[in-house]
Amino acid sequence: MINKNIKIKQTLAETRKRRESQKCFVYKTKINKHKLNAVQKEQLERLFVEGKWFYNYAINFMETHKLSELDTKVKTVTTYNKNKQPVEHELTALKSSYKQGIKDKLGDSLNALHQLKVNGHKVGKLKFKKEINCLNLKQFGVTHRIKSLHRIELQGFKQSFYIHGLEQFYTNPNAEITTAQLIRKNGDYYIHWTVYIDKKYIPSVEKNNETIGIDFGCATSFTLSDGRKIDFKLQETESMRKLHKKIARQKKDSKQYDKSCELLRKKYDKLGRIKNDFSYKFVNQLKHYNKVVIQDENIKAWHKGSHGKAVQHSVLGRVKNMLKQQANVHVLSRFTPTTKMCFNCGEIHKDIMLWDRVFECDCGVSMDRDVHAAQCMVWMADNGYENVNKKSKKKKTNTAERGDAEKQTSTVKSYGGNTIADPCCAYCGDSKFVSVKHETNVASARW
Repeated sequence: MINKNIKIKQTLAETRKRRESQKCFVYKTKINKHKLNAVQKEQLERLFVEGKWFYNYAINFMETHKLSELDTKVKTVTTYNKNKQPVEHELTALKSSYKQGIKDKLGDSLNALHQLKVNGHKVGKLKFKKEINCLNLKQFGVTHRIKSLHRIELQGFKQSFYIHGLEQFYTNPNAEITTAQLIRKNGDYYIHWTVYIDKKYIPSVEKNNETIGIDFGCATSFTLSDGRKIDFKLQETESMRKLHKKIARQKKDSKQYDKSCELLRKKYDKLGRIKNDFSYKFVNQLKHYNKVVIQDENIKAWHKGSHGKAVQHSVLGRVKNMLKQQANVHVLSRFTPTTKMCFNCGEIHKDIMLWDRVFECDCGVSMDRDVHAAQCMVWMADNGYENVNKKSKKKKTNTAERGDAEKQTSTVKSYGGNTIADPCCAYCGDSKFVSVKHETNVASARW
C-alpha cells in the first residue's frame, strides 16, 4: 500500500511537470442521437436520473456526516418524494467512477462557498436538484475511450456511440487526452474533451505591426479605425414568436408545456451557436494585429436603456468578453472621451449630440463620428492612456480611504460618446475578415 501511494505521488509530480510545457484545450463533440438504439437511449436517461438521486443523497448525507465519509460504492440510495416520504432507489447504470465524479464536484462547490465566505460574502448551503445534466468522466481509457474517428465507448455501456467532432484533435499525434464531461442539453448529448498539447507544437499567429481600434455601436456593431463597418444582427424567427404565444396559452408543468419549452430552448440554442461562430471567427482575425484597442463600454446599461433589442440581437457582449481575454488588446476606460476629443488638436467637444453623425473640429478634422472614435482610441493607446484590462493587485484600504475614493469616483464626468452608427452601404466581401451569409429573418451582416 505504501509503495502504491509513493508511485501515485511520483506520477502526479511528473504530470504537473509535463503540464508546465503544455496548453489546455477543450473540444466539444456531439453524440449522434439518431444512431442510438432503444437500450442506449434508456440507459443514458437512466444514468442522469440516477446521478440526480446520488447527488441528492449526498446532500442529505452531508447534514450529519463529512463529505469524505461518503461511500461511492453504494448500490442503493434513499431520497424523498414530493410528500417528503423516503423512497429507496437501486443504482444500476451509475458506476462508481460517475459517483466519484459527483463527489468531487460537491467538494469543489464546498470549497467555492468557503472562499466566498472568507472574502466576506453571505453564502448559504448546497440545495437539492431536480435534475443533473453533467457527469464527469475522470480517467481516459477507463471511463471513456476512443475506438475510431467516429466511435467512442463509455463505461457501463456495452455498445459504442457514433460521435461527431473527434477530427478536431484525434488525428493530432501530440494531443494528450485526459478527462471529459458527458452533458445532456435540450434532449441531445455532448462530450467535452480536455486535451493538452505541447506548446512547441502549437502554430504561432503571424502578427503584423499594425494597431487597430474598434468602436462598438448598436446600429452598426463594430466600426474599425481603417473605415470598415461590420454589422451583425440575429433576430428571433417567426416560428419562435408563435411558439412563445403558444406557451403562454398552455398549462404550466403539463406535458405539452414541457415539450414546447424544450423546442424553444433548442431554437435559442441554435441562435447562440450562430452568434458564437461569428464571434470566434471575428476575434480570431483580430489576433493578427499587433495591438487592438477597444473601450470598456457599459453594454449592460445600453441593454437596460432604449437599445435593448439592438443589444439583444447583436454579439457586442460576447466579442467584448473574448477580446478582453486576449494579450494584444488594450482596453480604455469607459469614461475616456473617445468621441468628443479631437486626436489632432486635443480639443474636447462637449456639445456633440447623439444625432451628430459627423465629427467636425476647427482644426480641419471632419469624418464619421464612429470612425473618428476608433482612430482616437488608437491615438490614445499610443500616447500613454492606461490599459484598464491589466490585472493589478488589490490593496486593502480602510473605511475612510474607501469613502474618499467613492466621493472622487462620484464626481467623475462621463465623456463616453454615443456609438450608434448609420448602417454600412453594402457588403464588400473583404477577404481579411470572415463573411456572414444573409439569411432572411435570421441574420444579416454588412461590412
